[in-house]
Amino acid sequence: MSMSSSIKEHPQYIALACFGAVLGSILGGVIEAVDITLGSGYSKWNLLVYAVGYYGFIGAAAGFLFGIFYRIFLSASNGYITEKNVFSISGSAMATFFLLSQYNKDISSLLGIENLNPIANFLFLSLKIIILFIALYLLFSLGYKLLGSMPRKPWLSLAGSFIVIFIISLIINSAFSKSNKKIFYADYYPELNAKLKEAPNVLFILMDTLRGDRISPAGYEINTPAVQKLADDGIYFSKTYANCNWTAPSIVSIFTSLIPSDHSKEGGYIRLPAHLPNLMDEFRNKGYYTICITSNPHLSPEKGFAKGFNEFYEVKGRTTLPSDPDGKDLRFQKKILNGFKRYLYFLNWEERMYADAQEITDRAIDWLNGNKGKRFFLYVHYMDPHIPYYEHPYDGTYGSPLHHPGGENLEEYSRLYDEEVEYADLQMGRIINYLKEKELYDSTLIVYVSDHGEELFEHYFWSHANSMFEEQIHVPLIIKSPFDKRVGVVDSGLVSLIDVAPTVVEEAGFEYPQSWQGMNVLKPGMRKSRILSQDLGIMCIRTDSLKWSYAFPEYVAERRSLKRGNEEPDPRAIYDNHQHFNLANDPLEKNNIFNTDLQHPKTDSIMNYIIGIVNEMKKQKAFTDTSVIDPKTRARLRELGYIL
Repeated sequence: MSMSSSIKEHPQYIALACFGAVLGSILGGVIEAVDITLGSGYSKWNLLVYAVGYYGFIGAAAGFLFGIFYRIFLSASNGYITEKNVFSISGSAMATFFLLSQYNKDISSLLGIENLNPIANFLFLSLKIIILFIALYLLFSLGYKLLGSMPRKPWLSLAGSFIVIFIISLIINSAFSKSNKKIFYADYYPELNAKLKEAPNVLFILMDTLRGDRISPAGYEINTPAVQKLADDGIYFSKTYANCNWTAPSIVSIFTSLIPSDHSKEGGYIRLPAHLPNLMDEFRNKGYYTICITSNPHLSPEKGFAKGFNEFYEVKGRTTLPSDPDGKDLRFQKKILNGFKRYLYFLNWEERMYADAQEITDRAIDWLNGNKGKRFFLYVHYMDPHIPYYEHPYDGTYGSPLHHPGGENLEEYSRLYDEEVEYADLQMGRIINYLKEKELYDSTLIVYVSDHGEELFEHYFWSHANSMFEEQIHVPLIIKSPFDKRVGVVDSGLVSLIDVAPTVVEEAGFEYPQSWQGMNVLKPGMRKSRILSQDLGIMCIRTDSLKWSYAFPEYVAERRSLKRGNEEPDPRAIYDNHQHFNLANDPLEKNNIFNTDLQHPKTDSIMNYIIGIVNEMKKQKAFTDTSVIDPKTRARLRELGYIL
């Protein structure tokens, strides 16, 4: 008897195997979804739908194969392959697979049985499989009795169920992506807000990953008219430097006006500490209505960044297939999606890791339209210049130089980066135009800044968070104040991001906390002679024309080891632990003068000072331990290149 004829004679076995495998897969997926939801502040119940849809899809495929297997060996089973066994074995096998795939290490840790030798580890894993399989088999056997007879047309029922599930997933995905639901509240004081008639509204625009030299006010040939308009109407600070080379600690420095080595003492390296005075609280406590609109996974309520905001919006990315736009939380969901994209490549897939500037601007203008008359502090965070770089006009294609660490396609990636900057500027310009149309522009205090820059292979590497070269820490800063009559001014004094909050607070007419380390840079003569930029394992001091930096050997080695797949970075990407540059003669930082006759006389003492601070920061490494990041954020950070 042929295999095809055997299958046709006993379709019930295939249907039962599929049904059991689907239920087993869904059980494993739902347990995982509930676990993630409970660990993310009860905000991820939509994952239950994805668990049913995607894990059920795997179960249906596996169940079909199980059914064929059962039918082939039916004649040799001596009656042991019954309908109940087909259903129960299929279900318990899939549930066991999914649960151990997710929780095998957790079970070992819970039992205190870890670090076994390979043979003992194999035996222990086998024991876990047997125990879990037997327990689940008994559960599914009971379930089979409760389910009763199968539907008359099981294939049609299963197909219809999956169609309904995916439609529901798509609806929920759309609803969660576009919803205007406020996901965080803080106390609001309307009686104080009503008294702020003479105070300015505040628009705080942060353009993620924007280099200080890639905007038109810096003399770069790029179409950024909105930024140019702000520079023409305000003050452009041409020597502004980030206090860290990646987002989380840099944003904490902006909000708390503390350098990383100080705010991280309070647990604030990847979190915004609740007890530290921050920029948003200062405005909210004075009666301002505070709003945050962001698509950056670092700025999440789970990490404390919603503190001080009356409304906090995480605007999510977009996907063609129904999926969780916060990131591929479920362990196997991403693998299924990648399989669809790989084998159905001829379809035009849309997969954005973050919301683009149009969606962020739409949300901002929607809020402004619905809240006229309130004195507001509106924080708008654009992600567009961040990897991956999308083609504009958007056609579904993008480029990520992280996939080509050797420097291939340099001109193409540079072009895509510039297009992202131009697109974000175009969308940001819509907010500026809105304020003008509503006659709010002149009375609004506007800040335009970035959290860090981006290396575009100037030193044989890509992205950020791996050095203290100028392209990674030099950022733009423009401030347009209703109370400062200077317009079109280029200020070349040294400014760091810890200076932004004190400047904005004082310019709005209030005093800032004494614990803040920055200063109001709109006041004449208020400048530091040096700026500190820090990350764990590396630090630099920059003066007007000189720079010193030190990196621990493991930090330097990590830059070299950041490979994607089998591709190695350019061997020139590695750099010396000690670096000293004369920026007046060497603005591109190509000639390290440390330990040469050209080095500054105070280099030794400065380096000892730097190494001491770096050592202190290394002791606080727990604050950047990625194990404390929830699964949702971990997935998005991996897509954006922060986690390998």
